Amino acid sequence: MQTPSQFRKLALAGFFAAARLAAGQGFSVVAHPSNPVSNLSVSALRAMFSGTVTHWPNHSKIVLAQRSAGSPANRFLMDRFLNISWQDYKRSLEGLEFMGQEPAIIRVLNSDTAACKFVFNVPSAVALIESSSAGAADCRELRVLKIDGLSPGQGGYRLR
Repeated sequence: MQTPSQFRKLALAGFFAAARLAAGQGFSVVAHPSNPVSNLSVSALRAMFSGTVTHWPNHSKIVLAQRSAGSPANRFLMDRFLNISWQDYKRSLEGLEFMGQEPAIIRVLNSDTAACKFVFNVPSAVALIESSSAGAADCRELRVLKIDGLSPGQGGYRLR
């Protein structure tokens, strides 16, 4: 029989193991199933989310379905992928528009489920969601894009 102290240690160990597993899964980029793109380079993805690339190869306007500030996907996108604060990011996009470039279209959504529903209903949209959400009912119909030829969960996948 375990003592309360041993039980707490096991519970904490389980919690941290689950947190490491969730963190290790990383993030997935999802697009509408009709989108012809199935693979993006890290640099192309960075250009899309930084607002410097605003159209898909078929010339349709990219719509960025982003998660709200403070969400794991948004923190990853800002802190680790684009290396910019949310405020500086918004200023950067405004600066591109001020310089005469076509602005990025961004919709900020409060959950991965909402982002998936949005992407499903807007064929030119793309979203960065937690990989663990990609199997949810509202996300299953979407295309998970490969990044540099790798799928989430594969060794070397860069969105972790």
